[in-house]
Amino acid sequence: MDPIRFTIYTAIGSLVWNGVLIGAGYRLGESWEQVAEWVGNVQYVVVAGLAALPDGGCGPGSAHGASSASRGARRFQPPTIRPSRSWRAPTTTRPS
Repeated sequence: MDPIRFTIYTAIGSLVWNGVLIGAGYRLGESWEQVAEWVGNVQYVVVAGLAALPDGGCGPGSAHGASSASRGARRFQPPTIRPSRSWRAPTTTRPS
């Protein structure tokens, strides 16, 4: 996904989510701690929903995997780190 589009979608989602939480806290007044309990329950529903998806929603069958595969994107290969030829392990001397 394009980083600018991702940032815009993330900002919109954050504004909506925070608006809901702020509104719930405002309406509950002194009992605002109930919001934390509600959010905890929503968290379990979201995690269970993601776990029910194939590959946890992150595999080749997910929307992210399909869009990357359809564009022919290569999988990330981390660079191989090799020590230089002049590298030597540090030596330790024991006190006598």
